[in-house]
Amino acid sequence: MNQLNLLDAGYPTASPDAIDGDVILAAQAVILRSQGYDTIIVTTNVGHLSRFTIAKTWQEI
Repeated sequence: MNQLNLLDAGYPTASPDAIDGDVILAAQAVILRSQGYDTIIVTTNVGHLSRFTIAKTWQEI
């Protein structure tokens, strides 16, 4: 599934009235990857962010 379609497909990432920082961060990584950059988001929330882009814990890097 395309990362940009997750919200439209009914996969909530935050409450409807919240600004979702994870989605903003993931969108930046997706844009950079589309421009040829290698990106990895380092987080404790790998399960959530890996739905959008590459995400790992510090221990995995």
